[in-house]
Amino acid sequence: MSDFYDILGVQRDASQKEIKAKYRKLARKYHPDVNPGDKSAEAKFKELSEAYRVLSDAKLRKQYDQVGHDMFTKGFTGQPGGDPRGAGAQGFDFSGFDFSGFGRGGKSSSGFGSFRDIFSSIFGQEGNFANGAGQQATPGRPEDIHYRMEISFKDAVQGRKAIISLKREVLCSSCAGTGFSGAGSTCPFCGGSGRVQTAARGMGTVMQVCPQCHGTGKTGNPCPECRGRGTTVKAEKIRITIPPGTDHGGKIRLPGKGNEGPAGVSDLYITFSVQKHPFFTRKGPNIYCEIPITVPEAVLGAKIEVPTIDGKANMRIPPGTQSGQTLRLREKGIPVGKSGTRGDQYVKIRITIPKTMSEEMKHLMEKYSKLNPESPRDSLGGL
Repeated sequence: MSDFYDILGVQRDASQKEIKAKYRKLARKYHPDVNPGDKSAEAKFKELSEAYRVLSDAKLRKQYDQVGHDMFTKGFTGQPGGDPRGAGAQGFDFSGFDFSGFGRGGKSSSGFGSFRDIFSSIFGQEGNFANGAGQQATPGRPEDIHYRMEISFKDAVQGRKAIISLKREVLCSSCAGTGFSGAGSTCPFCGGSGRVQTAARGMGTVMQVCPQCHGTGKTGNPCPECRGRGTTVKAEKIRITIPPGTDHGGKIRLPGKGNEGPAGVSDLYITFSVQKHPFFTRKGPNIYCEIPITVPEAVLGAKIEVPTIDGKANMRIPPGTQSGQTLRLREKGIPVGKSGTRGDQYVKIRITIPKTMSEEMKHLMEKYSKLNPESPRDSLGGL
């Protein structure tokens, strides 16, 4: 068998995203349902699945890189008697595949089963891949919490401290997360490991969650407090910091603030939804706005006050400023990370015409019209 990286056609420093994308493309190309009766495609698909199983698992990939292909495939796991084939690859999303064209009634004429069947066997999962349901092959950390928070434009730009309220899973205080009333006893089906080895439809064997103890390794009477789940729901208030310069859709991660379970604590991810501002708009690190000025201010020039996210700021209007012209206020925009620098504020000028005029003003405008030699339409030429 070739090197796993060569099989997938990726570099040794390829990211998990690159490995996943490459495998997804090749798996669909070489699946036996797409190539009925093609033994070479069948063999290629097996190679691809084994390569992805190892390289998609951070621990297995590290071991593979350390000991090399030959030693790894002969059973090296870093521990005596170990078997690198014991862990199933997790986390691959096949929801984008169209399974309807392969096999009938969910089965394949190739003998490999449908796409759902074969991926379920390889990855140790059962259930609906489209919505991510199904049991993991090994009991893992609990699910992360994803929280969406709406903030004002000013808070997004300047940042601030805040307190959010949410509900999270915590270990049951009565059973300390075991899920049993009392110590419980060792599961006779898996011998307390929480996992069992099963055949994978022509792909060797994989480890799956024990169907008797659901990965806990123990059996017994369920805890009356949590009804055997090992966790209970708790409402909590959590202090957070909105970073200065947060954009719409920006996200922060709070390690250890997610759900709690026997295998550890997950993380809390907060995604920010920034409200629109009635005056300012944002593009990257810069702020944009529109300011009205009078005809004399545009013709003669002036110094005016302009609103900024920090308060009022003085801005000079050059003589002869045109309507639609854009002026810049340096470093009155969005903070850029932790660099200490800021974007700029761009001010679009809009010249306003008086809605009512006195007789004296009309007289002056008529006089101005006679004295002004320029026509704004001269540039149109003969059009």
